[in-house]
Amino acid sequence: REVAHMQALEWLALAVAIQYHGAGPALVSKITGCGGQQARDAMAALEARGLLKPGAGSFCGRVQPLAKGMTNHLVRFALNGSECLLRIPGEGTASLLDRRQEYEVYQALAGRGISDEVLFFSPELGYKITRYIESAHNCDPGCAADVQAAMELLRRMHGMELRVGHHFDVYEKLEDYVALTGTRELPFPDWRHTFAAVQGLRELLERCPQRRTLCHIDPVQDNFLIGPGGATLIDWEYAAMCDADIDPAMFCIYAGYDQAGVERTLRLYHQGTADRVTRFKTYAYMAASGLLWSYWCEYKKQMGVDYDAYEAQQYGYARAFSALAAQQAQLLGGVGEREEALL
Repeated sequence: REVAHMQALEWLALAVAIQYHGAGPALVSKITGCGGQQARDAMAALEARGLLKPGAGSFCGRVQPLAKGMTNHLVRFALNGSECLLRIPGEGTASLLDRRQEYEVYQALAGRGISDEVLFFSPELGYKITRYIESAHNCDPGCAADVQAAMELLRRMHGMELRVGHHFDVYEKLEDYVALTGTRELPFPDWRHTFAAVQGLRELLERCPQRRTLCHIDPVQDNFLIGPGGATLIDWEYAAMCDADIDPAMFCIYAGYDQAGVERTLRLYHQGTADRVTRFKTYAYMAASGLLWSYWCEYKKQMGVDYDAYEAQQYGYARAFSALAAQQAQLLGGVGEREEALL
């Protein structure tokens, strides 16, 4: 089809025109880094296809800006009768994310029936255009059926044992985010104690058995779309090789679950009661991830975007679940030969 055969520069020019409500060759050239003549050719090609208004550089179709995400900005638009979604990188994301790695992830996911359908992706600029998923709703963490569908999708994805060339280590990433913010200090009176408690879990966590596979890392409930055909998982920009148990842990801290909610989620993901080693790992990942996203919020604050309530929630997980993980670690010393053999 015509849209499928667009050249990369034409897709970029279209994305720029939609983002800025109109774009001339000079703006396209500046943003995409292409030459002036290439920009003029791209704009002319889009005008010839009836996608841009001649001379105005504005998109001919319907555009609907959506609420800002925490990492990106989203715009829904209609293109040749098809509903699409434009992802525009948000403030400070160039320091937080590697779009080339994200592109590699989508290559690994292509045709697997797990993720959204990518129509265009610019690894250099981070623009992404996907097919809009109709008749779907975001996962409701309070709905058992929705959470079950989400956990089934995670379990199926992990079982595929997909591989990419980069990895995610929550403690390494924590060090990166501390370096980005320029300080370890957090706006909480007991941050030193919490930081030390989370760090104290690292050695035992690294000794635990791991199922290394492609993980989403950011499975917030809004990234699960539940539709008539089942669940779809979108927004793979943080995805990397990691221990599979990190994804259910991340889901829980995004959903705002208490300990009972975490246990329900683990039963759904593991199709039964999780063993003590898995429970320790989950609590430890929740604690480390809560601290990680606290520093993420601090960095975004430096970029002029405040997520104070979210930061307080995530820090609360770092504080509470570092203590719960430490309790589980004490139990691991006498839980029987099976768990001792694992460690």
